[in-house]
Amino acid sequence: MPLHLIVPTLVLIAGIINDLKSRKVRNYLVVLLLFTAIANVYFFAGWEGLKWGGLSLLVALGSCMPLVLTRIMGAGDMKLLMAFSVGVSPMSVFLVLIYSFVWGALLGVFQAILKGEGMSLINNTLTIMTGGKKAVSEEKLHKIPYTVALFFGWLTQLSLTGFSG
Repeated sequence: MPLHLIVPTLVLIAGIINDLKSRKVRNYLVVLLLFTAIANVYFFAGWEGLKWGGLSLLVALGSCMPLVLTRIMGAGDMKLLMAFSVGVSPMSVFLVLIYSFVWGALLGVFQAILKGEGMSLINNTLTIMTGGKKAVSEEKLHKIPYTVALFFGWLTQLSLTGFSG
């Protein structure tokens, strides 16, 4: 793995640890990781790298904001992705997000099965898909620590690009 991709990887790992411990991605951690990512980009690519990092951050923000507003993704996950995005290309940010949707779905199904809630997951999904009369309550939705899905999306992106990010 190229050295400049170590910090973005560590950003996601730090987010996972924080998310698994507290079920939140803390703002102080995101700020620390963002400044670390900016320093990393400046060290390896200078001002030109910071321009690309800023564009990547805007891609992360623009792609995730609708997901946060519709409560599909948590704001902490979006902020973590924004800190991560500074160190990678705009296309990588977009692809990591797409791959994380697949991983999030797989992890959610796996979690529901492990908890013995497979039928509940199917019923909730059918209710949401068919626009059923009764809304699915927040407590009945199956939630996963999305930072894990983001990390798996990043690993997928790295493996498909030959670790060039």
